[in-house]
Amino acid sequence: MMKRALFIVLTGLSLAACDTEPTRDVQFYLEHKEERTTKLTECLNNPGEKSHTPNCKNALAAEQKALMQGTGMPSIK
Repeated sequence: MMKRALFIVLTGLSLAACDTEPTRDVQFYLEHKEERTTKLTECLNNPGEKSHTPNCKNALAAEQKALMQGTGMPSIK
């Protein structure tokens, strides 16, 4: 029983470590609008799994900052 519990814990930790995406900071997402939009779309499509990740939080913070600075608003043509 103990070996099985240990196996489950180690498997869970291994799967958690599979996410090798580098963490981008707010400034990166502020300067790279296309990556910010892509990340926000990914986060909104799977909020249960993605919304608490550092990249989703940083992309959202960058979007809010861009909106406050007036650089995040879509252009009206």
